[in-house]
Amino acid sequence: MERFSMPYALLATQLALLGRITPELRAVEISLSFEDEKLIMSFYFDREASDDTLENWSIASMEVSASLCCFSENHFEYLNAFEEIPIQGQLAYLRKPPKDPENINLEFLSREIISFKERVGHFVNPINGHSIDTSWGVVHRTATKPETIPAIPKTHKIDTPLLAFVELSIQKALLGRASSELRAVTLQYDEKNKVCNIRFYFDGDIPKNLIGLWEYAVSEIIASAWPFCEFNTEITRLDEPQQIPETGMIKYLRQEAALSDGL
Repeated sequence: MERFSMPYALLATQLALLGRITPELRAVEISLSFEDEKLIMSFYFDREASDDTLENWSIASMEVSASLCCFSENHFEYLNAFEEIPIQGQLAYLRKPPKDPENINLEFLSREIISFKERVGHFVNPINGHSIDTSWGVVHRTATKPETIPAIPKTHKIDTPLLAFVELSIQKALLGRASSELRAVTLQYDEKNKVCNIRFYFDGDIPKNLIGLWEYAVSEIIASAWPFCEFNTEITRLDEPQQIPETGMIKYLRQEAALSDGL
């Protein structure tokens, strides 16, 4: 994977945002200017952001540009929760929107990988964004109805390290599904046995349909990489200030009291 590339920039942003996702942050978008090798990073928020918060987001941008060995340009823009985000590049983070279909029962029941023997849609590669026709799908069953998520074909080859492929799949699946209740998402990767353990940690009493959204994200992650590794997943309540278990790598982490006190 080339250093000055969108996949590398997305992975670097995933790392830089750990512990910097605050309640007012709606989205983070990144663009790359290949002409002058510059990173353009935009932060959209819908409530007043303190000077410390803005500085912390600026530091995140500096960390990403350092990883890419390039210059950076930052944009901070207030947009209320219902204004459309003017996307020019690629989203690295997107908060769950307020207009979630609360009246729809998203309670998760089961999932199954199936070969339908005919085209069920197209799978979008998380590395390069290319669409691939596929006859494979993850059937995601809820109390409302089953839904088929197009999955990567069983015989498809990837030319990217599997870990990076899964990391970007997690980032993509979380877009629009990260709520204030979600504390962290961790990934434990067993390279020898090709096993990925993914855990979601949340706090507080939350509705089943919110857990259903995260289960759908899990199904999308599995759809992205099921031929290459086995997935074990878990969604667990762990109230703050209990510490997130140090198992594997943290792929998503909201800002919490212990972190913000150190700013």
